[in-house]
Amino acid sequence: MTDKTWSASGAGNASVAGNWNPSGVPGAGDNAIFNDAVSDKNCNWNVSAAIGKITVASGGFTGTLTIAGNLTGLTEFEFNMELIAGSAYSMSFAGSPTAS
Repeated sequence: MTDKTWSASGAGNASVAGNWNPSGVPGAGDNAIFNDAVSDKNCNWNVSAAIGKITVASGGFTGTLTIAGNLTGLTEFEFNMELIAGSAYSMSFAGSPTAS
């Protein structure tokens, strides 16, 4: 599992490896982190990825995360932001997920 922090310099797609630090699209078991201290730019989640967790760090995130891909195998989704779900999306959780 790798922590991948949204670091886009402008609004962008989650499918662009360079929008993440370290570089690379979050994959199986990874933690996708959104934190204004790194980037407050909007993210279009346009990938279907079996990631482990989406976290908005304690510093918050003032951008918008728009879900346009499917989230599968997600074990935790922790957020304090506006969430806009695309017209065709699904979210499925593995095991006993927690929500906060």
